Amino acid sequence: MNVKNSVIDYTSDLSPSEKYSLSIRISRDGLSFLVFQDSNKRIAKIKHYSTDSTDVKSYCFWLNRILNQEDVLSLRFEKVLAIYIGFQSTFVPTPLFDKTLINKYFNLNFSLQEHETILYSELEKFDVQQIYSIPICIKEALEDRFSNISIKHHSSSLLSSYKESSTSNLAYFTSRFFTLIIFNEMGIQFQNSFKYQKAEDVLFFILRALNSQNYDPKAFNLKLLSEPKWDADHSILNLLKNYISNIDLGKIEPPTIIPSELQIMAQHEWLLLANSIICE
Repeated sequence: MNVKNSVIDYTSDLSPSEKYSLSIRISRDGLSFLVFQDSNKRIAKIKHYSTDSTDVKSYCFWLNRILNQEDVLSLRFEKVLAIYIGFQSTFVPTPLFDKTLINKYFNLNFSLQEHETILYSELEKFDVQQIYSIPICIKEALEDRFSNISIKHHSSSLLSSYKESSTSNLAYFTSRFFTLIIFNEMGIQFQNSFKYQKAEDVLFFILRALNSQNYDPKAFNLKLLSEPKWDADHSILNLLKNYISNIDLGKIEPPTIIPSELQIMAQHEWLLLANSIICE
């Protein structure tokens, strides 16, 4: 079964919908959503929409159309979580965080575009606040549709779901960019995202980041996760193995309530959707 281009229905009746939770994944290549029933601890529905929109304006037009035409997304849910796949984000330790300074925190690392706004959310597991940008039209489309929505950056959801994060550093790949996260005994030491087109771009950015943090690539531990999931002979993995000795494909452990066919397929984007709404 090809989940990315299919609907998985475990129930045709979502009434009363207030007994269900909704998890949405927002990325430039489409929208995915998962409906979860808290009382029975089971998934009710999963669906994916793809788009080839090339800019923010056309994507937001497409997003509003999907939000208005998909019947499930017109229902009222007990809670709604949106996971935004975004390039720009940074962390500030919670004890040092001042929400009136979020623009200054962000501008230390990035330049805010006219069409963007800044959000933040707490990552309790690491005692940090994540600050990130999101297109205004995406934020408004989601908040207009769902009055009780919580929007989080994808790396926040990833860090909450990734079981190996206390011992393994992590590189998480989308089709357009990857996010590198380095841990130390205190928690998150380094986090940044890099756009890439070929394997050599990935190698350059990772080696430069390791050099900036004084790590020897031959002694560095790195797990790779990707959307869609890579196989063991992927070109990027094979190239990195020539320079980083302790490197392998990582794994997001599926919740026990995920149906067996979804566990077997184990697409990371679906596991993140499920883990995120269950742990919310």
